[in-house]
Amino acid sequence: MSKNDEFLTISEFAELVGMPVSTLRKYEKLGLFHPLRRGDPLKNQYRYYSPMQFLDVKIVHLLYEIGVPPKKIKDLLKDRTPRQVLYLLRTHLDLLDDAVSFINKTRVAVSTMIRMQQEGIMVPDEKIFTSNMPEECILLGHINDFSEESNFWKEFLRFCRIQKEPM
Repeated sequence: MSKNDEFLTISEFAELVGMPVSTLRKYEKLGLFHPLRRGDPLKNQYRYYSPMQFLDVKIVHLLYEIGVPPKKIKDLLKDRTPRQVLYLLRTHLDLLDDAVSFINKTRVAVSTMIRMQQEGIMVPDEKIFTSNMPEECILLGHINDFSEESNFWKEFLRFCRIQKEPM
């Protein structure tokens, strides 16, 4: 602890909450979390935190990490109630569940494509040939619903956009 046992320096507080000092500075710059006290403006401007701020920074960190926009976090912190936090967390849990479901479906599609490619590579050259045959409709795999009522196109376009966005 620092000279004044009621407060922790930024490095002491960062160690207590288990996050880098840079994260605390970033949250301060974004207006999401501030030290309880500042040092003398003419001397050091050190940041001092109270151990009582532990839960506050953990809430800010969780919300920021799950993608809640900083403005929404600021609004929540102005008049935070347990119900508001619960509502926001449940909303984002639903979004995370949707993302996990989408990732799982995409993983199955990629795994299927890998398997098909591997099977195709293993076919001996002498078994590969072309021939003219009468036209007929052949369905391979599961039947997809391509109607406007299905989510196929929406999910397909979402998949294409996600692949182009930098991570």
